[in-house]
Amino acid sequence: MDNSKRESHAQAVIDIVKAVSNMQDVSPETEITTMNMDSITFIKIIVALEDAFEIEFDSRKLKYISFFNVDELIDYTCYNANKRVKHASQVCFSR
Repeated sequence: MDNSKRESHAQAVIDIVKAVSNMQDVSPETEITTMNMDSITFIKIIVALEDAFEIEFDSRKLKYISFFNVDELIDYTCYNANKRVKHASQVCFSR
C-alpha cells in the first residue's frame, strides 16, 4: 500500500480546510463540530474540495454533521477521487 499518495491527499484536504475556515490548528483528528464554523463556511470547504479533486459531493453529505472529523472528509474525497480515475493509478488509498 502506497501511503505517500494518501498522505499527500490528506495534506491537501487539511490545507483547503485551513484556508477556507481561517483556522490554523487543523489535523485529521479535528472534529468538525468543534471548528465553530457556520454552514456557509462548510459549503465553501465542500466546493473547494470538489474543485481541487474534480469530484462531486452527494447532496446528503452537504451538512457538516455528515462528517465527524477532518479524517472523514479525507476518506470521502479520497474514495471519490479514486472512483473518478477508475483504471488509472489510484489517487490515494484507504487505510
